[in-house]
Amino acid sequence: MRVAGTIILLGCAWSACERPPLPGYHKLGDGAWYKRITLGDGERSPNDSDQVQLRVRCARPDAGPGSFFSADLLLAVHRVPRSPFRAALLRMREGDSLSVMAPAATLPWDLWGAPPMLAGRDSGTVLAELKLGEVKELRRVRAEAREQELWSRDRELEERAAMNRYLREQGREDLKPWEGIYILSISKGKLPYVQSGELVTLEWTARFLDGKIFHDTRVSGPLTFRLGDPEQVIHGIESIVHSLGQGGRAEVLIPSNEAFGERGAAGGLVPPYTPVIYDLRVVEVVR
Repeated sequence: MRVAGTIILLGCAWSACERPPLPGYHKLGDGAWYKRITLGDGERSPNDSDQVQLRVRCARPDAGPGSFFSADLLLAVHRVPRSPFRAALLRMREGDSLSVMAPAATLPWDLWGAPPMLAGRDSGTVLAELKLGEVKELRRVRAEAREQELWSRDRELEERAAMNRYLREQGREDLKPWEGIYILSISKGKLPYVQSGELVTLEWTARFLDGKIFHDTRVSGPLTFRLGDPEQVIHGIESIVHSLGQGGRAEVLIPSNEAFGERGAAGGLVPPYTPVIYDLRVVEVVR
């Protein structure tokens, strides 16, 4: 009895010594601690058959959230290795947020898509704020992905048929694509042609295959941008402008994968999987 009593007392003393590093934190294991920040209103907790939406914001204990690493992730739970991060994730419900304090080497940087310099090579302590979004069964996720794939394939076939019909009606059924676009007419303008990094001013009329205009710079005003800068113009326009000089003109049929893609233009101006025609002119080039 004396031996048992001594063991119990030693155990209590050891527990008392292992105090949380910050108020309100609870032990996870492997030198890690967690603290609940907010309670969500969701019902589901993740398990190995689920996929979760997760926001991760990492920082040093003395810095602001996300200053060390940030990511918004879709994770299959069964791929998450046994770790303090997994233990924290399984304690959450949809909408919950937790703060996890853990040695950096115990966190799954590779799984999060972090730069290699963070992947287990940092020995410091990290505060990771986790925000759990929607929890879905992987079976449901895969079924939805398959439905989306079939829908996308149908839209691509419809788009191809619409472009072929348009070219046939214009007597251009033998026209072959160049750099992914169809050049209906071109006058190249003055040499030299526009180069990446140069400021170029364009005018254009943009329309659908049925002739309906959806953008006209005579109304909105010309567009000036630095050729090559991201998200300035659609890729099909960038391609053709490289073949034009000042004063050059071109009329081009641009498939959706070189235009507004599977999402279409913001606000529904251009629907998904919609080919477009641009009649454009290079107004000015600043070198």
